[in-house]
Amino acid sequence: MAETDEGSLVLRILREIRSEQSQHRTLIRQTIDTLPRMEQRLDARTTALDLRVAGLSDDLELMIKSEVMGRMTNFETKYEHRLDKLEETTS
Repeated sequence: MAETDEGSLVLRILREIRSEQSQHRTLIRQTIDTLPRMEQRLDARTTALDLRVAGLSDDLELMIKSEVMGRMTNFETKYEHRLDKLEETTS
């Protein structure tokens, strides 16, 4: 009688182990199926980010050029005014 109880206990434990292994196998398959989609989304996001950075780079270059040209123009204007004043005082 004790052997039968032990045998049924072992069978029940083995069935539980088999069930858990089946669940693990299912989860592993789902993970394997999900990975390519995740990789595609990551690639798409990386490409979009690269495009945004490239666009920002162009904008940043334009901003820096505009700032430098503005300062140069301001300097030239001041320089011309001073030259005009010097010319007036010497005439």
